[in-house]
Amino acid sequence: MKSYILSKFEAGEVKTENGAVGWKMDDGEFRPLMKDALEELFEAGYITSATVQNTNNARDLYEEEMLMEYIMGQANRSEEQIAEERAEARAAFGPGQTISNMLTGETYVS
Repeated sequence: MKSYILSKFEAGEVKTENGAVGWKMDDGEFRPLMKDALEELFEAGYITSATVQNTNNARDLYEEEMLMEYIMGQANRSEEQIAEERAEARAAFGPGQTISNMLTGETYVS
């Protein structure tokens, strides 16, 4: 039985964009494949080393853009969103716990 990624590649569900391979979402977003999937496709002879490199570069850029979008989204939360997130943290960790967001640096006590 073939692996998931090999089956999806053979079915034409893995798309190529600017020399990189990945998933094309319904909204047009292109999500470059992860390194493990690339390795499997390369070892099976479906993609070249240039495609691996292009995809790794595209993935790095994609992840950087997604992190920046997340950080900006966190900075622009409404008071209600912040209150809801903190209530969820209190429910999960209990009151009086120090909570830190590794990505934004925000720290607060639940």
